[in-house]
Amino acid sequence: MADDTPSVRSSTALQGSSPRGGRWRKYRRGFEILGATITIFVVLAVVLAVYYPSSRPTGEGPGPTTHLPYAAQRVQTADGWTLMARSYPSDPHASAAVVLVHDGSGTLEGWHRTAVRLQQAGYPTLAVGVRGDGLATAPDGSAPSWGAPTLQQVEQWEQDLVAAIALSSGTNRTVAIVASADAGIAALAVTGSSRPSEGSVVILLSPPESVGGRSLPALVEGNNGTIVAFGANGSPEQVQALSRIDRAAVNPHHVELVDGDSQGQGLLAEGALDEALLQWLPPLR
Repeated sequence: MADDTPSVRSSTALQGSSPRGGRWRKYRRGFEILGATITIFVVLAVVLAVYYPSSRPTGEGPGPTTHLPYAAQRVQTADGWTLMARSYPSDPHASAAVVLVHDGSGTLEGWHRTAVRLQQAGYPTLAVGVRGDGLATAPDGSAPSWGAPTLQQVEQWEQDLVAAIALSSGTNRTVAIVASADAGIAALAVTGSSRPSEGSVVILLSPPESVGGRSLPALVEGNNGTIVAFGANGSPEQVQALSRIDRAAVNPHHVELVDGDSQGQGLLAEGALDEALLQWLPPLR
């Protein structure tokens, strides 16, 4: 006899197949994907904030906000010339600063490694070119490049150095000058006459015996500061120039020949003279 009792499905068997349960699984999966996406964006935001800060540097040339060691600067002379320079700031309370000056054969970039070393040692440093280096501009806007300087041009370099020293000296700050090649003649003339030279230090790199009729021995003899000169033993001209400095100097001085035949800023390559420069600079306190 047939059983007319209706069959009853198990509620347990039907539980997982309800429309409401399927929708919940879809929602939960969506929330998981959304959470993972948010996590990825948060991580990316942190990475970008660390490596690409929003306060990016602006303005012409590298400056303090770029975390580079120097800022591009212009030096104005009394007669209207504009000299290109790089300022390497250091201890604002330092009692001494350094001016690095090159002639027409040098470049600001040629001072960079040495300037950073001086900056790290605590010396505020200004690297500056002189008129005739192709970067300095005259009042009429021209930027001439000079060859062998004349006496008049050397005298104009003295004005350039006076402006650079004034910018670096601050309050009661002794300024040492490191001068490359022909610019050394102007450095000796300035420290020997245009400003008090007691306590001053002039460091010469490959100084010539004369420039534009200015005699190196005569300028050395009339200088009251400390004179230090470096030259290459492979250059007879430099050997002769340093010998004449040694004979003419009446105040504290030091002459030193280094191996090779480098000229001017080339003597500073690879830091060979770093410690020697620091040894002869004025004390910081």
